[in-house]
Amino acid sequence: MTRGKKLLCFSLLFFSILPACGKKAPPVALDVAEPAPASDLAVWAKDGKLLLGWSQPRTNTDGSRLQDLIGFRVFRRERPYPFSPCVSCPDRFEPVAEIDVDYPREGRVEGGRVLWEDNRIKPEREYTYYVMAYNSERVPSAESNVARKLWATPPGAPHSLGVETLDRALHLSWRFEKQLVDGRPIGEGPFFLSPADLKNPSLFALKLWGRTDPLPQFLWEKLTPETRRLVEAYDFSVADDSSFQPIADQMVENLNEVLKDPSLYEEERWEGVSLSLAVKKRLAQKPQGEAQIHLNRVLLEEAFPWDIERFKPELAGFNLYRRANGGRFGFSPINSEPVLEGEFLDENLENGKRYIYSVHAIRNFRGSLIEGPGSKEILGIPEKRTPPVPPMGLTASRISGGVELRWNRNPEPDIAGYDVYRKAEGEETLIKINPQPIIEPYFLDSAAEPRKTYHYRLKAVDSSPGKMESEFSLEVESRPGP
Repeated sequence: MTRGKKLLCFSLLFFSILPACGKKAPPVALDVAEPAPASDLAVWAKDGKLLLGWSQPRTNTDGSRLQDLIGFRVFRRERPYPFSPCVSCPDRFEPVAEIDVDYPREGRVEGGRVLWEDNRIKPEREYTYYVMAYNSERVPSAESNVARKLWATPPGAPHSLGVETLDRALHLSWRFEKQLVDGRPIGEGPFFLSPADLKNPSLFALKLWGRTDPLPQFLWEKLTPETRRLVEAYDFSVADDSSFQPIADQMVENLNEVLKDPSLYEEERWEGVSLSLAVKKRLAQKPQGEAQIHLNRVLLEEAFPWDIERFKPELAGFNLYRRANGGRFGFSPINSEPVLEGEFLDENLENGKRYIYSVHAIRNFRGSLIEGPGSKEILGIPEKRTPPVPPMGLTASRISGGVELRWNRNPEPDIAGYDVYRKAEGEETLIKINPQPIIEPYFLDSAAEPRKTYHYRLKAVDSSPGKMESEFSLEVESRPGP
């Protein structure tokens, strides 16, 4: 269905419910501005589901301010994977959600951004979405940009999550059995190509069509007659990713059949292709089964490094989510890239604050990253583990009011105060003589008897929840005056 027809049908759907007027009058042309479409629709896999997000438009198509935005409708197309060879099949988008921006029962609206979760999805499917906004007059916008995601069974949840307390940091570790949520194992493969693995599908098709070397000639002949016909009929002068995508999908299907063919790594195919020593050694071993498919994938990557992405393992790593006590997890993980090992150091935290974590495994399915359900949550509280340094520069002087102590201020920014310890001549144990930490580096011991000798030492105390103390300072002595 064309955009114009969709717009007409959408408008008629809403205007048809308006009440009829009892008094006849000449028709009046409706001059209602059309909302601008959303332009940043994105879809990603999170917590075993698909999540859509987009920004609310702020203007109408005529540039005026959009003040009466009511809501959005979400449209979805579902296709089984591998794709049907029918290139000319029409797009079958169906409405799957309607979101009122003021009362979003089906989604969430936060800070001008709309979020909607699609949990009615099936494995081995491709899901494509667009959204349309509408205003108080039920006038719809044009279609948003299209967002596409390949979906498959997600990985299982990590387990045995542990946390180690550090100063302003927490070290997390976990274990993961390489399994999907249905118990099937996650292997190193599949090593087959996905449409996302072709960096420039139309350019790659031209290379095969040119057949200048034995390998492109071999691959071209392995394409089906239908695929070759589509390539030959395509106008490469106006090549773009969207119009060439159906042909690219068929090329990928044909090439994945080639990856199963042991004749691909026969020597005559590779004249003029520079192969690494490691690949040559693997060629000499004549591998079978999945190892043969992997080798064929590596060979294509070596022959077409500018056209085919390097293979990525099916277990793509892990995402970590963090929330404060009483809060909720955000939509983005705290790691900027998937964590490849079963551990993570979360730094620059606030000591004494409670942090709660969940870890999710990520599956790479034909180039589509799919996040699985989260681990059991775990609580961590970073704490300072390094005590302050002992105070320096302590001096003691007899004055008329007692013994005056002075010292240098500690360099740490989190010093809560100082404790003064004293013992008289002949006593064995130092006793703290200040009831509360002393803030300033000065203390007058007015309880000191004039005719006694005293020994003094200090400790610095920090502001951490544990009130960590330094070691004792150097000792000073105060003797009675003459």
